[in-house]
Amino acid sequence: MKKLIALLTMVVLGACSSTSETLFASDEAKTNDVKTTSASFDGTFMKNKIANFASEQSQLKKMVDSRKNDLQVMRNETNTAVSDYRSAIAQINSKLQLGTTAGNPELMDEWKDARAKLEKVNNIAFDIKRLVADVESDQSMVDYMVGSIQASYKIRGATEDEHKQLKALEEEARQIGSNISIFARQLNAEAERQQAYVENEKHNLNDVALNIKNGKLY
Repeated sequence: MKKLIALLTMVVLGACSSTSETLFASDEAKTNDVKTTSASFDGTFMKNKIANFASEQSQLKKMVDSRKNDLQVMRNETNTAVSDYRSAIAQINSKLQLGTTAGNPELMDEWKDARAKLEKVNNIAFDIKRLVADVESDQSMVDYMVGSIQASYKIRGATEDEHKQLKALEEEARQIGSNISIFARQLNAEAERQQAYVENEKHNLNDVALNIKNGKLY
């Protein structure tokens, strides 16, 4: 009987010890979970997110400025090509007005040179069209950015001041998007205007070729 009582006592004490360890382990795990949760909302997450948004907007504005610079380079190239083309046509017409031999090969060479200059104007117009596609991709990036900022309002643990910063970033992103839309329309209009000019001048070139064939200006 004494041995039985001693055995039962050992079993009970062991069970109590095991239960105590389990309870303490559970409490410790809960404490760690609370610490982890608190760390997620210690303020650094939203600050980093705002800094990332600001950095992305800065890069996007630089990209738009770069595209505007590209357009200015294309405009200068277009002006040069158009000026060269008109000069070449004027020179041919001047010789035809004085009269020359029918099918003068020298004038035909000048005519081919004028056609190449006009083709350069057309190529620049296509480059502007490609620039339009790049600008439209910038617009898609702005739309994504606005959506990301709006989603950030729902993140827990942000301060009122951080929400104000998000609002300012959203308004700035929308303004960038508006400027990009205006820029894209300008690009389209410019490309179409140049292509219309090229098509019109192609008819003029045909007339000049006929005049060279006849050796006189009609």
